[in-house]
Amino acid sequence: MNTLGRLWHYVARYKTRLFLGVTLGVVSVGLNVASLPMILKVFETFFHEKGPQSLKGLSDHDWLGPFKEPLGRLTEYCLEHRLGALIVIMSALVAVKALQGLTKGLQEYYTSYVAQRGAIDISNALYRNVIDLPIGFFTQARNSQVMSRFTNDMVNVEQGLDTIFGKTIREPLNLAGYLGYALYLAPGLTLVSLAVMPFVVLGVGLLARKAKRGARRALESKAKLLGILSESFLGIRIVKIFQGDEHEKERFRGENAKLFRQNLKVMKADVATGPLVEFFGLVGCAMVVIMGGYYVIAGTVKTESVMTLFLVLAMMYDPLRKLANVETRYQSAKAAAQRIFEYMDMESEKLEAPGAYELANLAQGVRFEHVSFSYDGVTPVLDHIDLEVAQGEVAAIVGASGAGKTTLANLLSRFYDPTSGRILFDGRDIAEASLRSIRRQIGLVTQEVLLFDDTVRANIAYGRAEVDEGRMEASARAAHAHEFVERMPLGYDTVIGEGGVLLSGGQRQRIAIARAIYKDPAVLILDEATSSLDSESEHLIRLALSEFERGRTTFVIAHRLATVERADKIIVLEHGRIESVGTHRELVEKSGVYRGLYQRQFRDAKAENEASGEEKTERPKA
Repeated sequence: MNTLGRLWHYVARYKTRLFLGVTLGVVSVGLNVASLPMILKVFETFFHEKGPQSLKGLSDHDWLGPFKEPLGRLTEYCLEHRLGALIVIMSALVAVKALQGLTKGLQEYYTSYVAQRGAIDISNALYRNVIDLPIGFFTQARNSQVMSRFTNDMVNVEQGLDTIFGKTIREPLNLAGYLGYALYLAPGLTLVSLAVMPFVVLGVGLLARKAKRGARRALESKAKLLGILSESFLGIRIVKIFQGDEHEKERFRGENAKLFRQNLKVMKADVATGPLVEFFGLVGCAMVVIMGGYYVIAGTVKTESVMTLFLVLAMMYDPLRKLANVETRYQSAKAAAQRIFEYMDMESEKLEAPGAYELANLAQGVRFEHVSFSYDGVTPVLDHIDLEVAQGEVAAIVGASGAGKTTLANLLSRFYDPTSGRILFDGRDIAEASLRSIRRQIGLVTQEVLLFDDTVRANIAYGRAEVDEGRMEASARAAHAHEFVERMPLGYDTVIGEGGVLLSGGQRQRIAIARAIYKDPAVLILDEATSSLDSESEHLIRLALSEFERGRTTFVIAHRLATVERADKIIVLEHGRIESVGTHRELVEKSGVYRGLYQRQFRDAKAENEASGEEKTERPKA
C-alpha cells in the first residue's frame, strides 16, 4: 500500500465528517462560481447606459413558481434604473459571497477535524507499535530519533492531511468552475491563456521534488536537535562541572545551522512556487488582454465580456497557485509519513504469539543449557553458560565490568533470546512461552531507578489497573518507604516529578523496591538494587529483601561482594563464561577470580575506612 493509501486508512473512519466537508466545499465552490455572472452584470451596468441587458427574460421561466412575478418586477426596475441595478446586483453578490464564506469556513472546520483526528490515530498506532518493539530496538535507536517521529513528523503529517482534504478538494473545483465559465465567455481567448500551463506544471514538479528532499533532511536535523537538548538538559550537572557549556552550545548551533539550510531549501521551493505561477499567469493574462483588445477594437467581442474574462482568468490563477503549494506540502507530509511508517512496519514483540504456552509460576527452578549470546552476531557476550538455580534459591552473579552479568538477567527476562542454547523454567523452554506469562512472574530492581511523573501510589502499583491500598502500603513498609512517604505533602498522592526528581536517590530506590514487592513475583532480579542507599538505609533494605526473597528465586547482580555473601550460590563470570560456582567461603578458597575481586574490594574498603578515620581525627585541629 502506498503512503497516501496508508494515510487514508486512518482518515476513512471519519468519512461522515469528511463527506460533510467535501459537500460544503462543493457548495462553497458552486456559490463562488455563481457569483461570476453577477460580475458580468456589474460590467454591463457600467458600460451600457440602458443597464444590464442580459437580465431580460430572466423571469420568463415557469419553474420559478411563486418567485416569477416578484423577480420580474425586480428585473424591470433594474432595466429602468441603472444605479438601482448596480445596488441590487452588488447586494446579491455580497449575500452570495457571505454564504460562500460560511460554507467555506464549515468545510475547513470539518476537514481540519478529520486531519487532526487522523493524525492522533496515527500517533496512537505508532506508540502502540513502538512500545511493543523488542528491547534491542531501544538500545540501538537514539531516543531523539524516536521522539522526533511523535513531534516533528506528526506535525508535518497533520498539516499535510489538512491540506490534502482541504485545498485539494476545494481548489480544483474552483479552478474547474473558473475555467468552465471562461470557456463559456470566450473559448478562443481562454485556450490562448492556457498555453503557459505546461511550463507551470513542469516548474512546480521540479520545486516539489526539491522540497521533499529538503523536508526529509530537515526532519533528521530536528531529531538530532532533540537529542542534543535531551542530553544536555538531563546531564546538566556534568555539563556545568566539566565546563562543557561552550561545547554544547557549539553542537546546538551547528545542528541548528544544518536545520536552517534544509528548511531554507523547502522554503525556497515553497516561496518560488507562488511567483512562478503568478508570472506565467501574468503572461497568459497579457496575451488575453492583447488579443481581447484586438477583438474589442474590431467589434467582434463585447468590452464587458473581455473585462469579465480577464478578471476570471486572474481569479483562476489563485487556486492554481494554492494547488502548487499543495504539492510541496504533500511532499513534506509524505516524507514525514514514510519515516513514521518505517517504525510502524517494524516487527513488535509477540507477547501472545500463536501456539505459545502459558508459563505457570516457577515451582522447581531455572536452568541455563549451553546458552550463548552475542549482540552483533560476531562478538560473544555469553559463551556456553550451563547453570541451574533451584526455586527459592538466591543466586548472585559477580564478575568484572563487561563479564556479562546484566546480559544474563536480560536473557532471563527475554529482553533478548539466546543465540544458541535454551533457558528452562521448570524444564520448559521459555522461548516457546508467551512473553506475558514470563514477565508476569519477574520483578526487577535496577541500579538506575526509573520512576514516572505520577503519584507515589501509581509508581508502586505500576502496571495495575486497580490499586490494592493495603497491599500497596504493606509493600512500602517492607521497603522502608512508608515513613518518608507519610511525611510528604499529599502522602501517597504526592506527584514525585519526572524521574522522581523530587525524591532523594535513596528514596527513589526504596520506591522501586516497593514496586517489585507489590508485584509479588516468583523470580526477583536485583541489579545493584542497594547501590544508591546510605549505610543505614542499605541495612534496612537488606533486611527487607532477606524477608521478601524467602520462597522466591532471586538473581542478585552485584559489584560489591559484601552484598552477595548471604547468597545460596555465587556465579563468577569471566569474559562471558562461568569461571566458578559456589558459596562465598568455597569461592574464596577455589576461585582465583573471585578471590582477586574480594581482596581488591577488601583493600579498597580498608583504605577508605582508614582515610575516614584520619579525617575524623584531624578535624578538631582545624
